[in-house]
Amino acid sequence: MKKSLLIPSAAILIILASLFYLTFQKPEDTVELSNRVAHLPVVSAFLERMGAYVSWSVRQWAHVFEFFIVGIGFSVLYIFITKHTWSMMAAALFTCMAVSFVDQSIRIFIVGRHFDAFDLVLDAIGYVVAALIFGACRKLVSWRNREKHGDK
Repeated sequence: MKKSLLIPSAAILIILASLFYLTFQKPEDTVELSNRVAHLPVVSAFLERMGAYVSWSVRQWAHVFEFFIVGIGFSVLYIFITKHTWSMMAAALFTCMAVSFVDQSIRIFIVGRHFDAFDLVLDAIGYVVAALIFGACRKLVSWRNREKHGDK
């Protein structure tokens, strides 16, 4: 493994381990964590502002943010592995989609948890935004490097 892949790979493992931990929480622990997070000043202000647009719970927003982080992790990893922006974005999106589906599917086997198709949508919002941001940044850097080196 290249040295440049070591840090993104380690980050992915940490992110997936955290997701694994959250997935296997007891339902009452998930509710308790959501309630504690909802009372943080920055989170309650965010929920209040976003409430004008969508009435999602803190748990639903957590899916968006969790998978935004998953999307960042895989986007960064694929920046080092792929040569083209579109292949980086496609690989990140398909990997995140698989992780999201597995995450929801595992819940079928956990007492008190269930598969929620809407959570797949919330997850997708998070990782699609991350892949778009990193894809756009990669493309801008590529254009700037071409312009800088006269490869128009």
